[in-house]
Amino acid sequence: LQGQHEHAEEVYRRAIALAPVWAPAHANLGALYVEAKRYQEAETTLHRALALAPDDIEVLNNLGLAMQGLGRLDRALEWFRRATAKNPRHAGAHSNLGLVLEELGDSTQAIQAYEQAVTCDPRFYTAHQNLLGALVGLGHVDRAYPLACALLEQPRAETTLPVILSKASSAGLN
Repeated sequence: LQGQHEHAEEVYRRAIALAPVWAPAHANLGALYVEAKRYQEAETTLHRALALAPDDIEVLNNLGLAMQGLGRLDRALEWFRRATAKNPRHAGAHSNLGLVLEELGDSTQAIQAYEQAVTCDPRFYTAHQNLLGALVGLGHVDRAYPLACALLEQPRAETTLPVILSKASSAGLN
């Protein structure tokens, strides 16, 4: 994977050199940096992309991920909120918003963000898993139980059970 990232980075850098105002090259390079956990470079590159394409939802979402990676949760919150305001149907931005809200200790609003993500994309497994974890973490077992049962029937259930058990243990529900 490292070799693929290096090659992709080189391709995006060449594209930017040839067409410096081509926003997708900046956006894709920024997304690549986020994926590689090179958050400072991601922030710089994504701001360039945003200057060229201010309505690009993926750039807003990726800026949120970069800020989250840098531990700047208040800024991450702002970017995810901008992304969801520009596109209320962006399930990933809602789910990411929920993760940051949980990190900031606001599980109630995190649940609302996860519910919105699930509404936007009912097949978004990770959003269901995040919602389940937040519900269990707050002790809403009555709401979590049907969701847990449904998730445990999915092919990716082996990743769900540890989340359920961890949140239940943290909430003192074991």
